[in-house]
Amino acid sequence: MQEIDFFRTPFFLFKADKNFAEKISDEIKDILKNKKRVDYINYGSQVKVENRNKIPVHPLSDLNLNIQTSIGGFINNKDSGFNYRKIEDFPSEIRNHMIENTKQIPIPLKFGDIWTNVTSNNDYNRCHNHKDEGDLVFVLYLTKGTLWIQNPNQRVRLDKVYKTIGSSISLDFNIGDMIVFPSDIHHWVEPFDGDYDRITIAGNMWIPDQPWMSPEFQKFQNKLKE
Repeated sequence: MQEIDFFRTPFFLFKADKNFAEKISDEIKDILKNKKRVDYINYGSQVKVENRNKIPVHPLSDLNLNIQTSIGGFINNKDSGFNYRKIEDFPSEIRNHMIENTKQIPIPLKFGDIWTNVTSNNDYNRCHNHKDEGDLVFVLYLTKGTLWIQNPNQRVRLDKVYKTIGSSISLDFNIGDMIVFPSDIHHWVEPFDGDYDRITIAGNMWIPDQPWMSPEFQKFQNKLKE
C-alpha cells in the first residue's frame, strides 16, 4: 500500500532579520500620519448601494458596550473607496522588502491592490478569503501580530486519524515577517490584549498569463531537473 497526500496547499513564509524594524521605523511613522478611524460594517458587502463600502453604524463610542469591530482602522488614502494602493506607493525599504521576498517564490507574480491595516486590541477582521480578487494573498507585518488560517481540507472524522493541525492554526509574526498563500484560503484576525496597534500591509497578487513562458519559471524548472 502507498499513502499519498495529493492536495497539499503551498504557504510561503519569510522571516525578517533583526535590523529590519530599525530600518523601517521612520517609514511606519509616515504611514500612520494618515491613519483615520473607520467605523463601518460590511466593508465587503455585495449589496449595490452608493458608497457600498461605507455603511455607517451607530457611533461606537456612544455605546455602553465592549465593542469589537470587524474592520479595524484602515489608512485613509485619498478617498479611494477602500484605500487601495499600488506597490509603487509604499516607502522604499518596505516596498523593496515585499518585492525581494516575492522574488523567492518560484512563480512569476504581479502585485494587485494593496492596503494597510491598523487594528487595535478590540478590533478583529472577520473570516474571509480573496478568491475573487487574485491568485495569491500576502500579509507583511509592521508590528507583532497573529494570523488565523482555516484548514482548506477539513474532514472532521478523517482529520482525527491523519491530521494533527485540526480545523485551523494561528501563526505569530514579528516585525518584517511576511506570509503568502492561495487566495481561496479563509483567514482572520482576532482581538488581543496588547496595548499597541497592530499594523500590517496586505494585498493581492496575480499569476500573469502563460507563466511557464517566463525566464523565472523556466529557471525553476531547470533546477528541478538537475
